[in-house]
Amino acid sequence: MSDELIPYLVFWPMRCLLVILIFIGARRYYLGISSRDWPIAKGVIVNSKSDYYVNPSAGNGYIPEIEFTYTVGSTKYKSKRLNFSLNQGAGNRENSEYYVKKYRAGRKVDVRYNPNKAEQAVLESGINNTHFVITMCLGIVCMGGIGFANYIF
Repeated sequence: MSDELIPYLVFWPMRCLLVILIFIGARRYYLGISSRDWPIAKGVIVNSKSDYYVNPSAGNGYIPEIEFTYTVGSTKYKSKRLNFSLNQGAGNRENSEYYVKKYRAGRKVDVRYNPNKAEQAVLESGINNTHFVITMCLGIVCMGGIGFANYIF
């Protein structure tokens, strides 16, 4: 294999992955911002627990599993989306338990649902600016790294 092909074989897949990650982040940001203006339906928390997860690359932790139902028109929906944050409350046990206590089973809640796609709903509208800033900074660092790698090859 020619040494000239190495940058193409290595950096083009990295660029594609970066574009995909930027798309996912931008979509979540858009949905988070849009959800502030979505209509509200009455809902009920049907299940609320803290689950332990194992992630070999990022470390283990806890994530709140909050399941709720809500009705739009005459159709009943079920969802588990807490918000449009990238981690949805994942992390240490205290953080996860905070959401479990806040959204305990049986509690009546206001649910924001997408008027164009009623099965898409969240308990907490808006975005978490901290996660957005971290995501954008990581994207900039990755783009800089790819640019630098192109420069040295």
